[in-house]
Amino acid sequence: MMANERVRIGNVQVAKILFDFVNEEVLPDMNIDSDTFWSGAELIIAELSPHRMHQGKCTDITAYKTFLYDIGYLIPQTNDENFQINTINVDNEISVQVAPQLAVPLVNARRCSLYDALYSTDAISDCDSCERTNENNQKRGEKVISFTRKFLDQS
Repeated sequence: MMANERVRIGNVQVAKILFDFVNEEVLPDMNIDSDTFWSGAELIIAELSPHRMHQGKCTDITAYKTFLYDIGYLIPQTNDENFQINTINVDNEISVQVAPQLAVPLVNARRCSLYDALYSTDAISDCDSCERTNENNQKRGEKVISFTRKFLDQS
């Protein structure tokens, strides 16, 4: 099978390898027949794809903002400084418990974020020209990278 082989589903083309995987591995366990799934997928793709045709062509900002207000994405700004945002289905650790939060959970952190978080802490000594500054301190940055790599290698 060629890597770029496609299957036409209505007005949409799907990679044959994806088509086969969904039909043979996914759908049998979901109790959904192939025609129902792919016709639904075609509708979703058709509905969500038009933005690609207009990518980078937003020239009338006023009309665009009006559209965003019309669909409820934007709401008029209030002068009330005491407004409140309500959320649902948020864990108590975030919504109720008052406590310092770890800015970059190590498990979820990308290295770049981890580097940035570590650079700003006192976990890296300020000695030997490695002080924290507003400008990038190359020597401190090298220590941060070395520390992080060593830590991740040992984990």
